[in-house]
Amino acid sequence: MYWLSLVGLVITVVSVPLIIRASKKLAFSQPIREDGPQTHLKKRGTPTMGGLAFWFSVLAVAAVQWNDPDFMLLTLVFVLFGLVGLLDDVRKVTSRSSRGVPARVKLLGQAVGAAVFLVAYFGSGQRYIPLVLRTSHIGHVPSLLYLVVSGVVMVGSANAINFADGADGLLSMTAIPTLLFVASFTANSTVRLMSILLIAILIGFLFYNRHPAKIIMGDTGSMALGGVICAMFFMSDLELLLPVVCLPYYIEILSVTIQVISFKLTGRRVFRMSPIHHHFELSGWSENKLVWMFFTASAVCALAGAGILTVVEVF
Repeated sequence: MYWLSLVGLVITVVSVPLIIRASKKLAFSQPIREDGPQTHLKKRGTPTMGGLAFWFSVLAVAAVQWNDPDFMLLTLVFVLFGLVGLLDDVRKVTSRSSRGVPARVKLLGQAVGAAVFLVAYFGSGQRYIPLVLRTSHIGHVPSLLYLVVSGVVMVGSANAINFADGADGLLSMTAIPTLLFVASFTANSTVRLMSILLIAILIGFLFYNRHPAKIIMGDTGSMALGGVICAMFFMSDLELLLPVVCLPYYIEILSVTIQVISFKLTGRRVFRMSPIHHHFELSGWSENKLVWMFFTASAVCALAGAGILTVVEVF
């Protein structure tokens, strides 16, 4: 079954050059913020929506795994969140602006995706709050409360992961330790397959997305990744570890929140630019240094999550 990840790798490697060619022909390039790091200005004209390659790979494997309801549900989450990102990317490239779909529209689309997943997977009745791999629990929680809180967590986490896609190879690299954690500690073989498949896809994409990037993932890929990664944590009963394993992403979205609140209340910015990875770039970090620091942070957080699971299982 895991050989299907190689199919995803091959499809990604083969399809990305086709997407690059089509994007150049259609003049679909990533709009660059004028107030961003000066080093990003040279990215103007770089093809975007490279995440379409992820779609091709996931849908191809889904065609083989059509009789696996868990895989089909994960694919549905991937597509629903990815559609929100695709609409955002299309709006950006057609308007020649870094402003895409209005935030409220994106949040509504993401909320629909989260609701579809949570209702389809967990259904009704009371829900145990899992502590580790279905063996220990904190207690019963009413279904509606669980679904609402989980929906908020899922939408917030997906956006946090999306914010990490702001430099060449940044999200592609940062997501790999996160996915390795899920693949290593899930008790769900389908989730493990999807995790390994996404790792293979990201490795293939890095051939073109590493600095200097020949193509940008776009929200088409980052939003889809965010949604499906969150779904896999829930399906693995690992949702309580999201704040630990996904801490680098949460720091990204927290930096944006702090920046907005600070500017509205005081007229001052806490960071040179948000999300925080842009602050580091404006402080003189190269994109390669930034990517490897975030990759290291993601790996440390994944190891911390593994340590917590080990301690819980022992006691």
